[in-house]
Amino acid sequence: MLLLSEREVQSLIDVDELITALEQAHIQYSTGKAVMPVRLVVPLPLIQGRITSMPGYLSQDQALGMKVVTYFQNNDKQDLPAILATIMLFSVETGKMIAAMEELTSLPSAPPAPLRWRLKSWPTRRRRC
Repeated sequence: MLLLSEREVQSLIDVDELITALEQAHIQYSTGKAVMPVRLVVPLPLIQGRITSMPGYLSQDQALGMKVVTYFQNNDKQDLPAILATIMLFSVETGKMIAAMEELTSLPSAPPAPLRWRLKSWPTRRRRC
């Protein structure tokens, strides 16, 4: 199994490729070729945190993964960010985990501005009022 630290991900990532991949994922989602249920948020008041899971499957890309995000408000006392995330990728044939990587906290997980601009410029259908 491949394990990538945030630093390793940073050294490998190409922002233009990331924008293109996000664009394709959004197209698959909007055309019904993706399974992406509502995220599950589990509050953990006894330990002053929460954990959120976001699974997804892209049928066109044959990609199966899950992002897990934790929020612990007191992490600054340990010199850690309050929000930490890990992305796991799984085999679509067996379900076995094939990779895990720390998410780049310096990059937003929402569509970057260039992708939002691209999506806004697509022709839209006119609605009848």
